[in-house]
Amino acid sequence: MAIQTQRSYTSSAGTLMALYRFNGAKDKNRLDHFSFQQGGNNSSVDLSKIWINNWPTSHLKGFKSYVMPQEEVQFVQNHEIFDITVPGSHFATINLTVKVSGEKNETLSLTVPERLTVVGLKKIVSRKLEIPNLSLLNLQRNGYSLDASNTLEDCGFESGTELTLDLSNEAEKKPKAQEKITTGALEMAIQPFPFTKPEDTVHKPVVTAKPETPAWRLIYPGLSLTGSCTDKTCQAFKNLFYISRKMGAFDLAEECAENTTCPACQKTLEKPITNCGFYDCMYTIKGMMEDGTKFLKEDQKTSKKSFTTFEETVNGISKIVNWKYLKITTKPLV
Repeated sequence: MAIQTQRSYTSSAGTLMALYRFNGAKDKNRLDHFSFQQGGNNSSVDLSKIWINNWPTSHLKGFKSYVMPQEEVQFVQNHEIFDITVPGSHFATINLTVKVSGEKNETLSLTVPERLTVVGLKKIVSRKLEIPNLSLLNLQRNGYSLDASNTLEDCGFESGTELTLDLSNEAEKKPKAQEKITTGALEMAIQPFPFTKPEDTVHKPVVTAKPETPAWRLIYPGLSLTGSCTDKTCQAFKNLFYISRKMGAFDLAEECAENTTCPACQKTLEKPITNCGFYDCMYTIKGMMEDGTKFLKEDQKTSKKSFTTFEETVNGISKIVNWKYLKITTKPLV
């Protein structure tokens, strides 16, 4: 399906383009991908690098259905992040207060969309406090931690809601298995989650990036979550899609809880994401399975010629197991 609508924004850094495809089923355009032109080179931009009005778009529900205006839109490039300023607001917003104590003592006053996820809110706080590790940001309301997969609307937040963030001795304050957390109105227990045991490696070809290549087929250096869609009308039906997370430290329980929709059709995945892979990087995996068995794979190097992932079934036996926790760190090859 051809690109139907394109928005182009030019600054001293280059030209940022938003490309949309027509969704006939819903009679409207949907975001396909962003691309950036600089010095004659055109490269696709992962949605995780796009912020709009100081909000991370990859954690803003409904953003892909929003066609940005052409006029009065500005952007600046801050390292890998593209900060876009759009006049007005297409998204309903609320005003929150985050009271920070411990290593930093300050109060953050934030205006954020109701359909922003808790992870998205953490990213905003992370950026303002200059604390890149999201696992240190245990936002709480009335003494309870927040479910990372929920939107602020799901949590029952409204203007005037006050959250707290204690940065003192944070490593001792992380929720443990079976510790109660809250979605705002509902308490639940943290349960083990299913994910492929990352021990039987397999190497897959890397899709060459072209302007017409959909974002869900592109692989970037670092970590990518992988899955496939069961919707027969979806472009990713029986095809592997990639959700790029690139370099950094990742909590797989949080990543899987947050990424529950197909990046191609945006419908809820019937089969949750249970696998990942790596490209052109060094990675370390550390975890503990439900039976108490620990897993450690350190400083593994991957190729620039293929995507390293893991077999989900070996000799007819499933390699998907339940984990108490599973942490991944990726960094560029030296």
